[in-house]
Amino acid sequence: MKMPKLPVLITTRDDGRKEFIGLTPKEWVVSTAVLCGLYAILAGFFAVLLVIAQTIRNGADFYTIPGSDKLEDDDEKADSEE
Repeated sequence: MKMPKLPVLITTRDDGRKEFIGLTPKEWVVSTAVLCGLYAILAGFFAVLLVIAQTIRNGADFYTIPGSDKLEDDDEKADSEE
Protein backbone atom coordinates (compact mmCIF):
# COMPACT_ATOMS: atom_id res chain seq x y z
CA MET A 1 0.00 0.00 0.00
CA LYS A 2 1.37 3.39 -1.02
CA MET A 3 1.36 6.25 1.43
CA PRO A 4 -0.45 9.36 0.22
CA LYS A 5 1.72 12.35 -0.61
CA LEU A 6 1.61 15.25 1.77
CA PRO A 7 0.71 18.62 0.30
CA VAL A 8 3.56 21.03 -0.30
CA LEU A 9 3.11 24.09 1.91
CA ILE A 10 5.94 26.21 0.54
CA THR A 11 6.04 26.59 -3.23
CA THR A 12 7.57 28.92 -5.79
CA ARG A 13 5.48 31.00 -8.16
CA ASP A 14 6.24 31.37 -11.84
CA ASP A 15 7.81 34.78 -11.18
CA GLY A 16 10.21 33.24 -8.62
CA ARG A 17 8.53 34.45 -5.43
CA LYS A 18 8.05 31.99 -2.59
CA GLU A 19 4.59 31.41 -1.19
CA PHE A 20 3.26 29.69 1.90
CA ILE A 21 -0.20 28.12 1.57
CA GLY A 22 -0.80 30.18 -1.56
CA LEU A 23 0.23 33.59 -0.19
CA THR A 24 3.50 35.48 -0.35
CA PRO A 25 4.94 36.96 2.88
CA LYS A 26 3.73 40.44 1.89
CA GLU A 27 0.21 39.11 1.33
CA TRP A 28 0.32 37.42 4.75
CA VAL A 29 1.31 40.71 6.40
CA VAL A 30 -1.48 42.61 4.63
CA SER A 31 -4.07 39.93 5.48
CA THR A 32 -2.99 39.84 9.12
CA ALA A 33 -3.07 43.64 9.39
CA VAL A 34 -6.55 43.82 7.89
CA LEU A 35 -7.87 41.15 10.25
CA CYS A 36 -6.27 42.84 13.27
CA GLY A 37 -7.88 46.11 12.23
CA LEU A 38 -11.27 44.44 11.81
CA TYR A 39 -11.08 42.81 15.24
CA ALA A 40 -9.95 46.09 16.81
CA ILE A 41 -13.00 47.82 15.33
CA LEU A 42 -15.28 45.03 16.60
CA ALA A 43 -13.71 45.20 20.06
CA GLY A 44 -14.25 48.96 20.14
CA PHE A 45 -17.85 48.55 19.01
CA PHE A 46 -18.62 46.05 21.77
CA ALA A 47 -16.81 48.19 24.34
CA VAL A 48 -19.04 51.13 23.39
CA LEU A 49 -22.11 48.89 23.67
CA LEU A 50 -20.98 47.83 27.14
CA VAL A 51 -20.51 51.44 28.25
CA ILE A 52 -23.95 52.36 26.88
CA ALA A 53 -25.56 49.42 28.67
CA GLN A 54 -23.89 50.36 31.96
CA THR A 55 -24.96 53.97 31.53
CA ILE A 56 -28.57 52.95 30.90
CA ARG A 57 -28.61 50.77 33.99
CA ASN A 58 -27.01 53.61 35.95
CA GLY A 59 -25.23 51.43 38.45
CA ALA A 60 -28.14 49.06 39.12
CA ASP A 61 -27.45 45.49 40.09
CA PHE A 62 -27.01 43.35 37.01
CA TYR A 63 -29.57 40.83 38.29
CA THR A 64 -32.37 43.36 38.05
CA ILE A 65 -34.28 43.83 34.84
CA PRO A 66 -33.98 47.38 33.49
CA GLY A 67 -37.25 49.16 34.19
CA SER A 68 -38.33 46.69 36.88
CA ASP A 69 -38.31 49.46 39.50
CA LYS A 70 -40.94 51.25 37.42
CA LEU A 71 -43.05 48.09 37.45
CA GLU A 72 -42.81 47.95 41.24
CA ASP A 73 -43.91 51.60 41.45
CA ASP A 74 -46.92 50.81 39.23
CA ASP A 75 -47.82 47.88 41.51
CA GLU A 76 -47.63 50.15 44.56
CA LYS A 77 -49.91 52.70 42.88
CA ALA A 78 -52.41 49.99 41.99
CA ASP A 79 -52.38 48.71 45.59
CA SER A 80 -52.93 52.21 46.98
CA GLU A 81 -55.88 52.81 44.65
CA GLU A 82 -57.71 49.71 45.93
